Amino acid sequence: MKFRLAGGLEVPTWVLHAIQPMSEISSVRLKLVAKGVLEELLHGSLDMERALRFTTPKDAAADVAKTETIVAGVRYFVASAVKYAVDDDTIRVEMEQLGLPRENASAILRPYRDRKGALRAKFAADTFA
Repeated sequence: MKFRLAGGLEVPTWVLHAIQPMSEISSVRLKLVAKGVLEELLHGSLDMERALRFTTPKDAAADVAKTETIVAGVRYFVASAVKYAVDDDTIRVEMEQLGLPRENASAILRPYRDRKGALRAKFAADTFA
């Protein structure tokens, strides 16, 4: 299938593999990870320890690879939405079509909506710099 989030192409396979761990964490935790990724895209630094805390259940050992996969998946969705100027409803629908639960898709979309203008300005400035 072709997706607007992928510029009218198929979504990369690694993104499809990232959907599973993104689906396993709660929407609240995914929203916190999304906020961290947005800060990284805007300001250039991600607190990986904090992201690790959000993606690891309390009674489980930390899984750095899983955390990096979740962060990369969120980064892909947000950066692609900005790059291809995809509207909010399409972003949510396409993330759901890829297998992300509705609550988790909304958890990524909420902080994105708040920072969309700043992200577009930052991407435009980086493009022409």
